[in-house]
Amino acid sequence: MKTIILYTTKTGTVQKCVQRLKDLLGADAADLARCGCALASYDTVILGGSIRMGRVQKPLRRFMAVNEAVLIQKRLGLFLCSAFTDQANMENYFRANFPQSLRTHALICTGFGGELEPDRLRGMDRLVAGMVTTLQGKGGPPVRLDNAAIAHFAQEMQTGSQNGGM
Repeated sequence: MKTIILYTTKTGTVQKCVQRLKDLLGADAADLARCGCALASYDTVILGGSIRMGRVQKPLRRFMAVNEAVLIQKRLGLFLCSAFTDQANMENYFRANFPQSLRTHALICTGFGGELEPDRLRGMDRLVAGMVTTLQGKGGPPVRLDNAAIAHFAQEMQTGSQNGGM
């Protein structure tokens, strides 16, 4: 089975997750903001992105809109990176950003956590990341990538059957 991971990233966090998935799955990968992808030669497609202001980036939204009919014919996995990863938030993010047909068709829909690196950001993004980082120092929830979730996702993509995601 040939697999491709299609993603968008703003600060590089999603790209780190994609690299881990590539290593675990032996998959190809493409940043949708830089290039498109012909899906015909792939049996399995993984779509991922990050959440900013409740939304994934436009290239991912456009890709899903144009390719929805093709994507539901493939083995499919969906992931998101977000600093706010409790289950209720992740379910809301998936509902708001992925068509229902893709969510229900996917083998797995999950969050991989996130990273906050204020030095890599500008403007309001930097200010918000700095505030969250300050809250972490005061006992707030930690913001980090969830390597166990990435490994579990890869395992489900290798062994799971197409029985619906979220």
